[in-house]
Amino acid sequence: MFLGLSVGLGLVPSDPLRSETFIAACALLVVTGLLDDRFELSPWLRLPAQAAATLMVVVQLFAESSFGFGNPLGFGNIEFHGLAAFVVILFFVVGAINAFNMLDGMDGLAGAVSLVALAGISVLAFSGGLPFTLQVSLTLAGAVGAFLLFNLPIRKNRSVRCFMGDAGSTLIGFILALLCMRLTQGQARIMAPVSVLWLVALPVFELLWTIMRRASRGQSPFTADREHFHHLLVDSGLGVRGAFIVYVIYAAVLAGAGFLFHEVGLPESLQFALFVLTGIFTVMLMYRAPVLVAHLPAGWHRKPVRQLSGDT
Repeated sequence: MFLGLSVGLGLVPSDPLRSETFIAACALLVVTGLLDDRFELSPWLRLPAQAAATLMVVVQLFAESSFGFGNPLGFGNIEFHGLAAFVVILFFVVGAINAFNMLDGMDGLAGAVSLVALAGISVLAFSGGLPFTLQVSLTLAGAVGAFLLFNLPIRKNRSVRCFMGDAGSTLIGFILALLCMRLTQGQARIMAPVSVLWLVALPVFELLWTIMRRASRGQSPFTADREHFHHLLVDSGLGVRGAFIVYVIYAAVLAGAGFLFHEVGLPESLQFALFVLTGIFTVMLMYRAPVLVAHLPAGWHRKPVRQLSGDT
């Protein structure tokens, strides 16, 4: 995916400085991810690399030293300037990187959910006249789409199936965070920050709930468990392909809702309230996965393993 992105951006006209800095930052993340896939690096080694990659592009791609959340509470714009803005950007981008890293727990899932977000970003960038954002989103979508041929949970690719690993999932999370910032920050912004959250709503919900869940138990946020939505769907009896379909459809519905809210000009405070309520509903739905699975078509359920008789 990284090679496809690099070659693709090299074939389109754009600001060379921005492209070279952007590719260098992506390369840093990919190398770090590869080392993590091989040697299982400590989070305290991964996080500095993620922060360094973020700072590399923030200076070049975002000339304004400010970051705003818009007006999600209805009391006026929330903005940060100077050093505070860079700190907020670091938390935002590094959070997105790890959100997609957590999402990569099932074949095809992180890639398919990212394609949903990239489709929305591409349409918005095209209509808003943001050529560099459009180039990056379409190029990454092509790279991810090609990779999914070898990563989707289907029988036909079983002999050639490969996995994304931290190198791929952190790359996708990083680029999506930057693209969302391009849509919502600076003088060229074309939509409210809360609207763009809907494009990546499920990874955001999963990240926030994972942090709160593990913190309430006195665990590290980086501790692995099987309480992500896709894990709960599978553990409730839904097959891997069925869980994949349910997750991606839900992600697409949420992204579509955000796109609709943006088009009709729904007030930011109302969008934020709906986003919070949807997040609570999603968490409740996660822990009622058996009820959800029971109402899905039987063909989506995991097939029981046939037991052999004792005299076979």
